[in-house]
Amino acid sequence: MAQGRSWFDFFRQCEKENVHYKRIDLAINDKVGFLSIPYLAEKCRRRELASKFRSFQELGSGKFAEESEEQFVGTTLYIGSLKSDIYFCFYEKNIEQMIKKGMIKTRSAVNDYSFLFRVGTTRIN
Repeated sequence: MAQGRSWFDFFRQCEKENVHYKRIDLAINDKVGFLSIPYLAEKCRRRELASKFRSFQELGSGKFAEESEEQFVGTTLYIGSLKSDIYFCFYEKNIEQMIKKGMIKTRSAVNDYSFLFRVGTTRIN
């Protein structure tokens, strides 16, 4: 790391300083498209995903558009309950960026994978 310490060391120091934070989000930008979010969602629907999580939620979004415009905006998949201390979010970032900016940048991420951890129930030892 740039500061000469690991993330583990950083969070240990946060505990020593009694820093208050509610959530940690770890996001990975997939610039290649290793995973197909709709395919993962299909695997969840077919119960072909082995997981300790008990639930998933698939959201497809769209917009009211002219007939010549694309209406589908993208798929978001949550694995785990949004109310739990840990859950995963996978979404098609390139489609989101295309809608926001009108085009997909060649260097932009194809997908975004986020791992969200609520702090408070687990301590770093």
